[in-house]
Order: sequence, then structure tokens, then C-alpha cells
Amino acid sequence: QPDDVFKVPGQGMPSLRTHHKRGDLYVKVIVKVPGKLNQQQRKLLHDLAKTEGLEISSKRKKSKPLWKKIIK
Repeated sequence: QPDDVFKVPGQGMPSLRTHHKRGDLYVKVIVKVPGKLNQQQRKLLHDLAKTEGLEISSKRKKSKPLWKKIIK
């Protein structure tokens, strides 16, 4: 999931005191979502959703511009 952090024991930086030991490596998952999909990417996404038993709405939700969200 986005922003998950995984700990990989023994794969981090070498210890300053004992050079034969290594610390733990922490990996943060960053998910980058494209703004626009081409037809092939859209089909692949639909195929993936189908294998996972998920539904994808073909209608895109229009969101308000940021300035309209701030000023009410």
C-alpha cells in the first residue's frame, strides 16, 4: 500500500563500531499514478481489475479546482 514502510534486517548501512555488522534498511513505498492513460494502459488496468474482482467506473469524477475548494 502507498506510504507503507518495510524493514529489511541486515541490509542497511555498515555499523561504525563493528564493520562486519549492518543495520536495517527501511524501504518506503511511493506510488505514482499517471494523469492520463492511453488505450493500451486503460485495457491493462481493466484486465488487472477483472483478475482482482474489482470494478472500474468508466466515468471520471470531476473535481473542483483548488481555488474553488478554498473559497466558498
